[in-house]
Amino acid sequence: MIMARANRSINNDEGASSVIGVILMVVITVILAAVIAAFAFGWIGDVHVKKSVAFSIRKTDPTHADVTYTNPGGASTVSNLVIASGGSWAGPAPVGMLSVGQSWKMTLSGAPAHVVLTAMVDGDNQVILNADI
Repeated sequence: MIMARANRSINNDEGASSVIGVILMVVITVILAAVIAAFAFGWIGDVHVKKSVAFSIRKTDPTHADVTYTNPGGASTVSNLVIASGGSWAGPAPVGMLSVGQSWKMTLSGAPAHVVLTAMVDGDNQVILNADI
């Protein structure tokens, strides 16, 4: 009587298949090429963070509002504030460096008045406020 061995162990020393190895190498190559291209074409580079400069605006009567510079938000220079209401200049807006606490009275057009404030913040023109009041 011949008995067959029931406990055969098959030794497989190959590990992962070669197809998986090729797929992983292609994925790594594509990712590396994308990162290099992003740097080469300038998609990645200096990240310029905008400062959170704060102004408050308070309506004093139906045709006037007070604008006050309240917080530099980490900016070293804030200058050349431009105030517009209803598509027209609503100055007087200061020229030059601004100081925290400075206030300006502006004339509003329309009800509600659409007000846009822009300023030079550390050399970049930035919209500070764009709202209806």
